[in-house]
Amino acid sequence: MSETRDHTRPAAERERELDHALSLEVAEHEVAALKDAWSLAGSVQIEPDLARGEASDLRRRLMSEVASSPSPRDSRRRAATADSAPTRSNWPISGRFWVSLAAASVVLVALAGYLGTRPTIYHAPVGTITSVELGDGSRVELSPGSQLREPGWMKRGRSVTLTGEAFFDVIKAPETFRVTTREAMVTVLGTRFAVRSWPSEGRTSLYLEEGRVMIESAGGDPEAAMQLKPGESVAVTTTSIAIDPDFSAAAAMDWRTGDFVFVNAPLGQVLDDIGRRFGARISRGSGVDGDRMVNGAFREPSDPAGVLGDLALSLGLNYRETSDGFEVFRP
Repeated sequence: MSETRDHTRPAAERERELDHALSLEVAEHEVAALKDAWSLAGSVQIEPDLARGEASDLRRRLMSEVASSPSPRDSRRRAATADSAPTRSNWPISGRFWVSLAAASVVLVALAGYLGTRPTIYHAPVGTITSVELGDGSRVELSPGSQLREPGWMKRGRSVTLTGEAFFDVIKAPETFRVTTREAMVTVLGTRFAVRSWPSEGRTSLYLEEGRVMIESAGGDPEAAMQLKPGESVAVTTTSIAIDPDFSAAAAMDWRTGDFVFVNAPLGQVLDDIGRRFGARISRGSGVDGDRMVNGAFREPSDPAGVLGDLALSLGLNYRETSDGFEVFRP
């Protein structure tokens, strides 16, 4: 009858079983190696956030590899055909232990390969700027509410995927660095630049502070890619690339400096930015046009009420506090 090892038992019980197995004659270096492997096997856990389908697939692959491994009984049969009969020192550890050890080794190898392909996802909570260092040493600042995805170390290279807004300080290296958004791909060799790409806006904006970048539309002709010079900015959709003077240094970097700058920006976009910056929900009442273009600049505002008050006053609107944020409405 086959036996299933219960990895949920207390560690003390597993240690007693290991000590019993090791009470037989065995070299000290073998004992140390086995204890290390046993400790690692007991510490292996599947990530709790794995999707159910991913976990089931991983479990099936692991069980398949364990089942295909030669059993200790087969090994003993082969050894029995040798010139000398096996002795106690040949098999100091029980077959049951070797099965557990083999399974643990398969788990460790398979899990390492699986996790090596899992992406690392960096997320900046609303109201918070988050700084991260990528695998190649490049640094990225994420604006509130933004997300950056970096491939697992086995598939890494120098590429990331951005949703939201970020400032990149890319180190120089022979291999090119790529930033992908829903609308664009940015290719660089070593530079500093800001990228904005929120799903609700339908475009990607880029401002180049220094260095060189090549940007192309995700759905356009690669031959139409544009190379930028420091101080230039562009707006990219899935089918076009165009110079965008409104995405100036002040507008591109305001979240880093603590200021609030918007130039010819839709009101709905500005309200979304206010909400992300201060971690508050900003809603629009009926009759408030989210596509209305607005301009404004605020020096290091400390709360959303001040920005909303001035904005509403300039547009002939009112605002009020709600249970989870603020509402802008027509009087």
